[in-house]
Amino acid sequence: MRETLLALERCFFQFRYISDASWLSMHLHDRFLECGKSGRLFSKADSIKMLLGCGADRKITVYNFSCDRFDEKSWLVHYVTKSTVGMPYFRTSLWVKEGSALKMYYHQASPLSEPVELIETP
Repeated sequence: MRETLLALERCFFQFRYISDASWLSMHLHDRFLECGKSGRLFSKADSIKMLLGCGADRKITVYNFSCDRFDEKSWLVHYVTKSTVGMPYFRTSLWVKEGSALKMYYHQASPLSEPVELIETP
């Protein structure tokens, strides 16, 4: 499951996925929430609108990816991202299985306030 969730997380940085409203709708849970760096909560509709506004791939590298299973239908992932020009962010997502589909239920990206050792995730 770790590799599947890592691949899905990376899809959210690729234009071919984030420009596809039906793909986004299928992979974000109907009750999806994202906590932005401002502390504001964004709904599924807000997040889809924002992602559809991206005009290209988001050049982001994933580091320190970990995946913990809570039960047979839910997983928590943590990782650090860094773009070529930006600061590093600590990201957390909660994924749930609905039928045969994996859906992101919650996501938060917070700027890192202190240095951490970054190990690139292949």
